[in-house]
Amino acid sequence: MAKAKKPEEWTVDEAIEKLDRFIGRAWFTALQALECQNAWKVLNDSSRLTDAVNSSPCAPAASLIQDVLLQHQIIAVIRLFDKHSTDRLSFLTAQKALSTPGVIEYLEQRALNRPTKAGRNLDTLHKSIKNFICNIESLHGDEPTCISRLRNYRDSNIAHDLYFVEKPPPAYYGDIDFLLLEAIKLVNDLGLAVRSTAYDWEMRSLRVSVRALWEAAGEARAHHDDDMINLFPESGSASTHK
Repeated sequence: MAKAKKPEEWTVDEAIEKLDRFIGRAWFTALQALECQNAWKVLNDSSRLTDAVNSSPCAPAASLIQDVLLQHQIIAVIRLFDKHSTDRLSFLTAQKALSTPGVIEYLEQRALNRPTKAGRNLDTLHKSIKNFICNIESLHGDEPTCISRLRNYRDSNIAHDLYFVEKPPPAYYGDIDFLLLEAIKLVNDLGLAVRSTAYDWEMRSLRVSVRALWEAAGEARAHHDDDMINLFPESGSASTHK
């Protein structure tokens, strides 16, 4: 197997290929994280719904689903903000690809060749690249950052179990919220720069669907109680059966 090239060895074509491959995957990864976040929040934003689900026979399954949704948010977000590697795509790798000599000029020419006026807007291209690079540099500033906290949590609690005596510093749910919003901005800026594309992040239909699922889970309690009464009619209630 050929050894992966270092960023300073990339040609313009190789750097552009990495950007083209990354932007589609970055959008899909951020979208998945956003979907998981919305699904997780629908239940946790309503105390009435939470109480109904937690009191139903679906409670153990609902708890498992929430844990998986939360873990996938962390995995997806940190995948985007992972450290640069020659064989791994992340925002840092995209930043290095943008820094390859000749890449900006290539993107400018690509923009000029777009069929629409919006796609040919070089001001938008330059602004998007500037925003992307400035935000990446700011987010990966002095350690520790929310990125390193969340990465350590992923490495030590989800991907592996690395600690023996001393646990790593905890992550905070606010870190996920913040980094996901930043990831969406970075994907939008990179999408405009690389493909002259603005991505859709609409979640309304998903929220409606997830709420319907949780509502059905909450209603399962009544059906469960009715079923137990039918099994033990002489008791009048499942809780009084001896």
